[in-house]
Amino acid sequence: GMAARPVVTVHSAESGEACGTCALPEVLCAPIRPDVVRQVHTAMAKNRRQPYAVARLAGMQSPAESWGTGRAVSRIPRVPGGGTHRSGQGAFGNMCRGGRMFAPTKVWRKWHVKIAVNQRRYALVSALAASALPALVMARGHRVDDVPELPLIVADAAESLKKTAAAAALLAKLGAAADLEKVKASKKVRSGKGKLRDRRYTQRRGPLVIYRADEGIVKAFRNIPGVELCPVDALNLLQLAPGGHLGRFCVWTQSAFEQLDKLYGSAATPAELKKGYKLPRAVMTNADLARIINSDEIQSVLRPIKPAAPPLPPKRNPLKNKEAMLALNPSSKTIQKPQQQQQQQQQLQQHQKTQPNAQDGARTHEQDACLTSQQAQDRNASEGVDDGHFVAQLSHPEAMDDAPAAEYTHLGGIGNPHVVRAICGVFCDASSSRPPPSSQHQRRATDVNADMLNGGCDDCVLIAHEDGALRCYSLVRGFMGLLRDQKHTLSKKQLDYAQIRCMARVPSSDSRQIVALGCGDGQVRYVDACAMTPTEHLKVIQAPSSLPWSCPHGAYSSVQPPVAVCSLDVSSVHAQPTENAVTQSSVALGYSDGS
Repeated sequence: GMAARPVVTVHSAESGEACGTCALPEVLCAPIRPDVVRQVHTAMAKNRRQPYAVARLAGMQSPAESWGTGRAVSRIPRVPGGGTHRSGQGAFGNMCRGGRMFAPTKVWRKWHVKIAVNQRRYALVSALAASALPALVMARGHRVDDVPELPLIVADAAESLKKTAAAAALLAKLGAAADLEKVKASKKVRSGKGKLRDRRYTQRRGPLVIYRADEGIVKAFRNIPGVELCPVDALNLLQLAPGGHLGRFCVWTQSAFEQLDKLYGSAATPAELKKGYKLPRAVMTNADLARIINSDEIQSVLRPIKPAAPPLPPKRNPLKNKEAMLALNPSSKTIQKPQQQQQQQQQLQQHQKTQPNAQDGARTHEQDACLTSQQAQDRNASEGVDDGHFVAQLSHPEAMDDAPAAEYTHLGGIGNPHVVRAICGVFCDASSSRPPPSSQHQRRATDVNADMLNGGCDDCVLIAHEDGALRCYSLVRGFMGLLRDQKHTLSKKQLDYAQIRCMARVPSSDSRQIVALGCGDGQVRYVDACAMTPTEHLKVIQAPSSLPWSCPHGAYSSVQPPVAVCSLDVSSVHAQPTENAVTQSSVALGYSDGS
């Protein structure tokens, strides 16, 4: 401000050397407001526009009339006459070729915008203050590296120059030659229609020469490309901040520079030439906010920084999180188990209502899962079944992972359906370490008895499920495979009819384990249980030559089993040993019609 640089150097108009000093005006220390400058510049640019409009009768110079309705054409006015392309064409409308435009422009449009006097002056003093700062001048694009000082002041002898050569030489001595070269190199042909309207070229702005009295200075400088002139009494924001950008490179004459104090005064003293006008005050005397905050005066009275508050723990849903429920209601641990048992019993009752044809007294694996070990042992003792050890493990499936395989060898030959359900429940348990079947295989076992088969080194159990499939389980390895008819692709409806209703093991002369399956579609299928591996499904095999079955004619055949002519359910299958020399065993089929 004034204390840092109270005077400015004045340069000679002949040599360009320093020849005196001049006091710095207060206006060059005014607050710089780019927002005000941009707003005022936009309004002033609108006030310089030249009105334009289309011709008053353009597109309406035709005696066109509408043809009316009934001629299968639109009702737009049409040019009369014939013998030419023009006749019959639409006219007048803005959608027609050769018609008028929509809302023709008029010269009496509101072109101008009112600007408050004080706001206009605020923008002007901001532009003047920005022209004295080298950083803003260079940021605008001016080449002022060789300029000795900003603001640049020349002696009043420059106002008497009458030759352009002398004016160009003076600018070169003052270090403005680089800026003039920049202007010459930027001359380009204008893009658009403007090149046809007496504004063919565009170029950058150069120095702005501000003078007090015209004694030939205008004619001397006006023909230099990029140089503009302006009297100090009529400073223009459009010249001081072209495009609304602050920092125009200004060259002052000494008398014009000294006139600024009379034109604008100071923040405390009114201007002599503008009645009652004072310079605006800055909102902040020192705009370096970071320096103010970090000063010792401010930091000494500030309180210490508060530590950040610890983050809140995540909210847990007590209905889903047992620990959260126990924290809220410690007695929920004793209340929750009876409620769960009651809910499971209701689900079982609802399931029994939906299946009225189920066998009397048959229990599901959901019911067995609800039994404790003591209840299972009591129930098995009453039924005479020695499977209490196995069913007791159902409520604790993790114990089965540690138990040796020898503990389950005593199950060989047991056909109790409750043991079958227990096996299915354990091997379908997700907590077991054995590989469980997929989700679509976790179906409830039916009341078909299971038969123990010697499948290699493991004891295998065949279990019929309600989805119509027969699955094999190993008491050591868990789920092994799914028995499926590979020759026929059954739909879901057909799969219901093919539900396995009964099965029986058929003795065989070789090492194979042949099982006869009675299906709900009336077919009997033979499967080989020993051919099953954990990764391979059992396939339906043909009846071997050692296992012929009886035909209506009494002869023997080794082809596929017959298909029943009626859709009767197979009720039972029995493997009966025979004394026929040809066969070693036969299968008796019992149907629901009594045959």
